[in-house]
Amino acid sequence: MRYFESKTPLVKVSAIGGALVKWETYDGEVGWFPTDDANAAKTLTQCIERKVGGLIREGTQAEYEAFLGKTRGRSVFRRDRETIGPGDLAHSTLSPAVPPPSASPTVVVAAGDEAPHVAKPVEAPPSPVLRSRGRRAHGPDA
Repeated sequence: MRYFESKTPLVKVSAIGGALVKWETYDGEVGWFPTDDANAAKTLTQCIERKVGGLIREGTQAEYEAFLGKTRGRSVFRRDRETIGPGDLAHSTLSPAVPPPSASPTVVVAAGDEAPHVAKPVEAPPSPVLRSRGRRAHGPDA
């Protein structure tokens, strides 16, 4: 049996063969993984050598048992999931709603004796002209 300690137990490590290393942790800061699986031990040894997968070291059975003694009776650490509810929106960061544009024509008030002018409504843009692409045929069949 081999014992591995991680100071970063929230970092996920996959062993050879695809098995996920699940660190035993009660505070989210220190985790232990006892194993007799050769693939898992080989993966963790390679992680230590390459310095990947977090801060991992191989420990002893006595250190592992001391960890178990300290954590006996404590609840298992569970990472809190982030949730968003309807009351969690940050209203101060949202811009106010913009009113929709009015559909009625604009009336311009003229000064003096002139009658008010009604603004010209927006016309639809002209329709596009479609042209054929490619080479024009030359000859009697064209």
